[in-house]
Amino acid sequence: MEDELQITLTNDYAFKRLLGSEENKPLLQDFLECILDLTPQQVLDLEFMDKELTKEEFSDKTGILDVKLKLTDGTLIDIEIQASWNASFVKRTLFYWAKMYTADFKAGESYDKLHRCITINIIADGFRLNDAIHSEYLLQEKTAHTMLTDVLEIHFLDLQASSKIDLLVNF
Repeated sequence: MEDELQITLTNDYAFKRLLGSEENKPLLQDFLECILDLTPQQVLDLEFMDKELTKEEFSDKTGILDVKLKLTDGTLIDIEIQASWNASFVKRTLFYWAKMYTADFKAGESYDKLHRCITINIIADGFRLNDAIHSEYLLQEKTAHTMLTDVLEIHFLDLQASSKIDLLVNF
C-alpha cells in the first residue's frame, strides 16, 4: 500500500502519547532515570503539568511544551521532540527554560523558592552542536569548569548519531 500512513516518534501526537501520558508513566520514569542519571525514588511521584507557558501580557510570546512534569523535589522538566534542527533551536530552548523557571515565582518570594529546571531535547535530524548522542549543558566557570549552579540543565539527544552507532554495531 503506497498510501500507508507512517507515524514515528517525531510526530507530536505519538511522542506525547508515549512519554506524556499516565498509562506510559513507567516508561517515562525509566527514560528520566537513564538520561538524567536519577534513582527510581527521585522519579517515583512525578506529576504531569500544564504544558502552556504563561504570559504576563497579551503581546508576550508564549509556547506549548511537548511534555512538562515536576519531580517530588520540585524540579521541573520539559521534554521536546524536534524533527529537524534549525538555527534558532538553542534560543527557543533557553526561552522555554526561562519561562518555565520563573513561571510560578511571585513578587516578595525568596529566590530560594526557584526550582531547578531541566530541558531534554530529542532531535531527529540535523543536530549541529557536536557528534555526541547525548550532550548535557550546564552553567559553569569557563576556565576552571566549576559549577555556578545546578538550576539550569539542558540535554540534547541526537537520534541521527544514535542510528550511526547502531549501523556500526550491526555491521
